[in-house]
Amino acid sequence: MLKLPEVLGVAEARNELPHVLEDVEKGRTFIIKGPKGREAFVINADVFRRLQDAYLEVVGELETIRILEDEAAVRAIRESSDKDRRELFTLSEVESLVGEVDEDGGDVNS
Repeated sequence: MLKLPEVLGVAEARNELPHVLEDVEKGRTFIIKGPKGREAFVINADVFRRLQDAYLEVVGELETIRILEDEAAVRAIRESSDKDRRELFTLSEVESLVGEVDEDGGDVNS
């Protein structure tokens, strides 16, 4: 069951700050109404992180769906992955391709 947040004025929230913070730590949420219609939403940090993670997961899934529905993007991904397979190098090959650099950032070979 969804619990609605308790609404407090700024003065009330300030006077009851220890109580508010204790309740927030337990997972309760508050809305603090400020002047000129400004509001602050006070939420437990762990709850916020879970909401943020869920949001990012949904955004990622939507972006994946958009890409998979775009034939040109899927074709480009396939072409680039085919190209990458042909261009694999061993560690020793990479080391021979990269020039040695001294501690000052200059090329030792020059």
